[in-house]
Amino acid sequence: MSLTEDFRDKFRSASINEKEGKNMRSVEIIPVPKMQNGKTYILHLEDHTLGDLLRIFLLKKKEVKFAGYKMPHPLFDRVEIKVQTTT
Repeated sequence: MSLTEDFRDKFRSASINEKEGKNMRSVEIIPVPKMQNGKTYILHLEDHTLGDLLRIFLLKKKEVKFAGYKMPHPLFDRVEIKVQTTT
């Protein structure tokens, strides 16, 4: 299986989930109650590539105190990015 076929399968499964009524938003924003000025961004259909790029980009900004990401499980195409800012 080539990379393009695998990539297309991800989007096919996402559109099937939307038809079944499951919420597959591309980005979810969740406030972090234990972290002042913190939010968690959940990106669906993404992996370590985008997570690490965003983390590096965010850490270069002087307003960002903390930026990190994790993939909850290797079988889920989802990245959670946690960001804390100074304001």
